[in-house]
Amino acid sequence: MFLSRFIMWKTVIYVHKKLRTMKKIFTLILSVTITCLMFGQNQGDGVIAYDESNEITERRGLHEKHYLRSDGKIDMKVSSEPLHYRENNKWETIDSRITDNTSNDFVGYEYANTKNSFKSYYSSDINKGFITSFKDGSVIQEFQDVKMYYMDAAENISDAQSISSSSKFKLSDNAITHQNIFLSTDVNITQQNGKRKLDFVLKDVTAIGNAPSDAKFLVYEETTILPDGFNATLENQSIVIEDANGNFVAQYDAPIAYGSEEGTLSNPPLENNILGILEGEPVSKHSENIINEELEIMNYVRYDILQTVGNKLVIKTIVDMQFLTQNESSYPIVIDPTLTATRNPTSTGYTSYGGYGGYGPPAISTSGAPANSQITNVNVSFNATANYVWVGYWYGYSGYCNNRHRYGIFDNTNGGWLTCGGNLAGFNGRNPNNSWSTEIVRTNWDAYGRWGYTVNVTYTAPPEEWKAQWISKNTGAAVWCPGETRTVAVTVKNIGNTTWTNSPDVNIGVKWNAEADYFVRADANGLAPGATQTYSFQMTAPSVLGTNNLSFDIVKEGHFWFSQNNAGISPGNVVSTSPTITISGTSITSTAEDLCQGSAKTLVASPSGGIFSGSGVSGNTFTAPVPSGNYQTYTITYFKGGCPSTTQNIKVYKTPTSASAGPDVQSCMTGTATMAASWPSVGTGIWTWQTQPTYTSGNPITPTATVGFNAGGTHTGTWTISNGACGDAANPQTANVVVTSGANNMTLVN
Repeated sequence: MFLSRFIMWKTVIYVHKKLRTMKKIFTLILSVTITCLMFGQNQGDGVIAYDESNEITERRGLHEKHYLRSDGKIDMKVSSEPLHYRENNKWETIDSRITDNTSNDFVGYEYANTKNSFKSYYSSDINKGFITSFKDGSVIQEFQDVKMYYMDAAENISDAQSISSSSKFKLSDNAITHQNIFLSTDVNITQQNGKRKLDFVLKDVTAIGNAPSDAKFLVYEETTILPDGFNATLENQSIVIEDANGNFVAQYDAPIAYGSEEGTLSNPPLENNILGILEGEPVSKHSENIINEELEIMNYVRYDILQTVGNKLVIKTIVDMQFLTQNESSYPIVIDPTLTATRNPTSTGYTSYGGYGGYGPPAISTSGAPANSQITNVNVSFNATANYVWVGYWYGYSGYCNNRHRYGIFDNTNGGWLTCGGNLAGFNGRNPNNSWSTEIVRTNWDAYGRWGYTVNVTYTAPPEEWKAQWISKNTGAAVWCPGETRTVAVTVKNIGNTTWTNSPDVNIGVKWNAEADYFVRADANGLAPGATQTYSFQMTAPSVLGTNNLSFDIVKEGHFWFSQNNAGISPGNVVSTSPTITISGTSITSTAEDLCQGSAKTLVASPSGGIFSGSGVSGNTFTAPVPSGNYQTYTITYFKGGCPSTTQNIKVYKTPTSASAGPDVQSCMTGTATMAASWPSVGTGIWTWQTQPTYTSGNPITPTATVGFNAGGTHTGTWTISNGACGDAANPQTANVVVTSGANNMTLVN
């Protein structure tokens, strides 16, 4: 369908069932695809073929791929389901196939799907269940201790069954089947993009052949083992799993039950009404025979959960027996719980029984096309991926106007359009900032359905603009030690129009002045235009002392450095240079003076901020200990970061022995006097005289020296004991020698 007048689209799908008896007939819609070409020329049936060899991998996103065409334009595919998963900071293409488990992870599980939003590990033995590993490293064990039983209206349990030992295993591409795990019941596991379907398939009515007459519900019970601290809650009929910090990890979508197709899939003849809508003409009501048909749909399947003490989560999938017993001709019947890695607070592309409509998958957009791109084609394809009775209208929206921007919406209440913004044509499918979403709107019927969609866009990208703005940097203290290693950081903003991708690789580099290249680099990690990020580096200072700088630049590997501002780079890029950094070895700058025991001094070193150690050291204070002898040398060590340590020696002296000069002595002019001072046990003693004597025995440091004087009178000598830095703190003492003129007589005088 080509829409030319209004920039809008609308597709109406009906599945209509008359309930002429009490027996309800449920319908399985296997696949319905609707394609609407909004701009440009359609390619055949609306399905765009892409040459994978021409993919521009650096423009990948979670939901999008880009392909270079021979005419220079670019085709972009944006899907409501994830197309890629993140690994090693790169977007990798999802591969939903289940293959042999060739890793060493989870030995005993022979099969795995690891190229997806989460990793799954399977065993041919259904009793082992399966293991799911998420991108944050958390692991859950699922489908443990599985059983089936019936409950009556009072929830009394009967006829409990465990998994059959004769169950058979079958693997095919992205699907695993365990046949006959219960009576005439298979389990199908289907790996999909970003999700995993698990279907209980009741192959025929004998699957419930053992049901007691008062059975109200069929229950499938299983245990999931969660990591410590994880929590599970029921939200909008889905089971949401969160980690210990309350962060979303995964969810089991609301379960569904459906049978094989039996009945009529009709598309009422509304073409004239649709064309009238597109031309802006008044819209008539749907024919009464359609609107007033009785259609009753009920919610026949639900979850019940119980998280036991510890980390075990018991999940019960409860199916109303009324659905199973009144639809014998609709077998096989499928009970479908699905695990996804995306949180959908409303729903994931489905409406609920008895609801007023439902929203499609999370909105996707054409914003993967760079700003100012010329978009020439927009092709929207819808796929009803599930198999349920549903009815309603598709429509899309863009931007924000209250909750959403609606356009092209039929409303049965007033027969007109629901709009916001005042202009239906205000939605521009060529605007790369527009978002797309879908909704089924109730049209006097309750509805149930699930679907996905793809937006295919052709655009011409503007010239690439590579430009950076340096916001800040942090290199720490201005003095570094030779060989010291620190973490430095720089904050930069992408002010160009091109994402700094991992392929081709864009990196931020840092180097010292004398280095020939930016040997240390950090991955730009997909910094988008307008975004800001801080990058950290481990830098080691050079061994050469002196002043230096750290310089930062950005490189598109194999092409150019931003600061070169040459072909392909926008002008104005510069190298970001740090303030001056001094490379200096550690040194203790406080003096290495001798100290007397008990004295204290403050220690100072460069660069500051390090640690002093050694005997007598506390913080940056050294208190002289008591030496083991007259003196002792103590070594102080200073350590700063990764710098080599430095040392300083301080000599500490012991407090000297107290001095005693002995008694006074009297002698004759021609005689001598022998002194009787104390001998020092610590330190050195010395005689000092007012009149220098003649030593006939010993010397000035001999406490019992013999002295003589040539003149009469009283001669005073002082005996002092000192020890290095401790000085004469031991109170020096004096003794007198009295010389008389008598011949050969000597008197000792005190």
